[in-house]
Amino acid sequence: MNRVREIRKRIINAQKQQSNEISQDFKKSMEEHLKVCFLRGLNPKIVISKEGTFKKLKIRAIEAKRKFENRELGKKNV
Repeated sequence: MNRVREIRKRIINAQKQQSNEISQDFKKSMEEHLKVCFLRGLNPKIVISKEGTFKKLKIRAIEAKRKFENRELGKKNV
């Protein structure tokens, strides 16, 4: 997650330096690309919806990861 946020920050800073402003289309495009990259980096066993903002996606991924880890832990204890 931190890597994706850092990349986003660098891209936005570069865009600001180049044009002194960030358009709404650019922001929307960035959000969609970040979500795709984030989803690609998830464990393939963790499946979540890509609907909503990047922040919501991140929250769902954290919750799904916790549930997955709890299930895996339960399997090991059986």
